[in-house]
Amino acid sequence: MIQSISPSFYCLPYLKPAVYLSFVTEEETTMEKHPVHSPQELNQICLYSRYRFKPDSKLREYLFMKTKVKRSYYLLVEIMERLKMILRSEKLYDLKNPSIIMCDSDLEMALNMKDLHVTEIRNQILKQLTLVKQQKWLKNYRKENTFSQRASTSKATTTFDPEAEYNVKPPLMELLRTECEEKNKATFTYKEVVHLLFKYLLKRRETLFDPRNLKVVRVHEDPLGRALGGIARFHRCQVPNLLRAQLTPAVKDRTDWLKTEWIKTEDKM
Repeated sequence: MIQSISPSFYCLPYLKPAVYLSFVTEEETTMEKHPVHSPQELNQICLYSRYRFKPDSKLREYLFMKTKVKRSYYLLVEIMERLKMILRSEKLYDLKNPSIIMCDSDLEMALNMKDLHVTEIRNQILKQLTLVKQQKWLKNYRKENTFSQRASTSKATTTFDPEAEYNVKPPLMELLRTECEEKNKATFTYKEVVHLLFKYLLKRRETLFDPRNLKVVRVHEDPLGRALGGIARFHRCQVPNLLRAQLTPAVKDRTDWLKTEWIKTEDKM
């Protein structure tokens, strides 16, 4: 089961208000009973407005092939729900990192991407849709309100002390040292780890990236995938959390460490 798809699949990434309002009719923006104040409400407007597919849409053909259903209009949330069911049933995701959608040849043609993060799929869908004007999104929302509790922001990313030194697990350390001038360096700051990781990726950009989505790294055939826990893909927004599992604070001075542990023990007494 794709646990990571549900929370963020319907959540609209932050956009400027003008972008949100492009989904709202003039009549709705002037309604005193339902003024648009927050990104959350504007997110619902986007999800529960009606759209039609553009004539050259590959996604429309894909959904018909998979569902055998063809309609003139769809709510955006309906399209996303159908895609989510297909992803689940056909396991089109990274088993070790289920926030990454891994397209087969049919889905790649439909979305024009090989891989993408769950938060990116909405924009790929909207590129192939035309908004239907003069509609009441609130009526659609109240009628189909089965997804309103599913939209949420992703978990906060890990923060690191910029001055602290960290030990790196051996598999990743071996790869980072290939990009490091100090081959015997034992500890690194978080900034140094990210810099070395970037150098590693940059040297292998021809094989690790799909030019249609440079935010996703394809490491299924690279030692980096094994070093990061056996994942096949990762998105750049996931780097802090991936590195969290690879880094442990370094103890430079054994005496200082013993003093710290002694103080902790006294505090507990």
